[in-house]
Amino acid sequence: MLFGLDFSIFAQQIPEFRTSFYFADSAGNRDSVTVGFDRNAYNSADSVDVVFGEKDISSLPFINVLDVRVGYPGCV
Repeated sequence: MLFGLDFSIFAQQIPEFRTSFYFADSAGNRDSVTVGFDRNAYNSADSVDVVFGEKDISSLPFINVLDVRVGYPGCV
């Protein structure tokens, strides 16, 4: 009976395109950021697409070593 249930609502969607950028400073600190595109993604600076694994970290303070973030121009 469980085989007929659709468990896809619990899975993270994979965007049509995604790529990762890796950064390092001269002290050896490293960070990375992944960006992507999907037709079904929200096109707004104040929205987070949880279905694509996005997390809202805008309220978290920047760390002192190396912290790379991506956002829309003018967003804080």
